[in-house]
Amino acid sequence: MIGNGDQVEPLAAEMASGAEAATAWGAHTYEPDPPIFTPRIWVAVRHTDGALLVGSVRRSTRSGGGADRMLLMPESVEAGEGILLTTYEGTPEDVVTSGLPRNVTTSAGDQDELLDQVWSALQPDLAVAALATAADDLAPTLRSAP
Repeated sequence: MIGNGDQVEPLAAEMASGAEAATAWGAHTYEPDPPIFTPRIWVAVRHTDGALLVGSVRRSTRSGGGADRMLLMPESVEAGEGILLTTYEGTPEDVVTSGLPRNVTTSAGDQDELLDQVWSALQPDLAVAALATAADDLAPTLRSAP
């Protein structure tokens, strides 16, 4: 399991002990870092059946507040396709948090080239880190801001 916050280790442990992903994920929330409230995101391959799991939780934009949790379990991701999940968009003056997945296509030949494409497309002042990984091994290639 890989992700962007302190939810990774406890979530992985809960799921390894048999908890369903949706149940385990329900105990976690977004970062308490106002005014941004950074979404927490993660991806895992479930050991029991090899299913790809993509999760995020963001602060709700509805007036009642709370958290919006998402758990995506795609049946397949073909060559040239991907799922892009970001925490920050917008500009440094108007940071927008998303935490919602987007289907993307790419002509990248491998995960290093894919990561280069993604990293170069990020707003430089909001780029913190990016990783690309193959769904079948979760051995990520990482780029991070200096």
